[in-house]
Amino acid sequence: MTFRTLKVSEIEEAFYNPRKVMKKGSKKYDNLKNSLEDFGYVEPLVVNEVNNRLISGHQRLNVLRDMGQEEVEVSIVHIEEEAREKALNILLNKVKGKWDKTKLADVLKSIGDEYNALDLGFEEGDIAEFLKNDDDLGVDGAKADEMDSGIKLRKDAAAVVVAIAGVRFNIPAPEFAELEKGLIEQGFFSEKEMSEELKKRFIAE
Repeated sequence: MTFRTLKVSEIEEAFYNPRKVMKKGSKKYDNLKNSLEDFGYVEPLVVNEVNNRLISGHQRLNVLRDMGQEEVEVSIVHIEEEAREKALNILLNKVKGKWDKTKLADVLKSIGDEYNALDLGFEEGDIAEFLKNDDDLGVDGAKADEMDSGIKLRKDAAAVVVAIAGVRFNIPAPEFAELEKGLIEQGFFSEKEMSEELKKRFIAE
């Protein structure tokens, strides 16, 4: 594996890149920006030395550019066939490992005092998966039932804290309605099911 430092202005973004560009100020954009600020640039971009074309890392490049970064360390590959370059672009964007949900829940619980799961890139769909897999993740059903009281008070607070499989999601009140709406619109739950599922998991804090 070859690494090289390139000027941001030298890197050509792939005209065919199928990933939608994150909008500045969006939740995903802010999560990525916060990650780069907190942990630094730990995952190099992948650039084809044949044409200086970016194969992987378009979102990171855009955020780094907005942050004023002038140079970045990249992983260099040599690919002459455009079809092969495009194939690598898809593979690097698509190939992901599957979560061991029990271990994932344990990790999220262990860092919950310092990091909110929503700030680590988890989204409505991920929360839905947690909700659907409560039994497998060892959530205490009796404890969930105890969370029913005081719902109105909690929803009027500055933030809502929801426990899913023992993982705490701290959700600002203005975003809570959008979370419910998003889960329903994406077909994960009906409005009634969503209300019942989240209702059991409010935590007064």
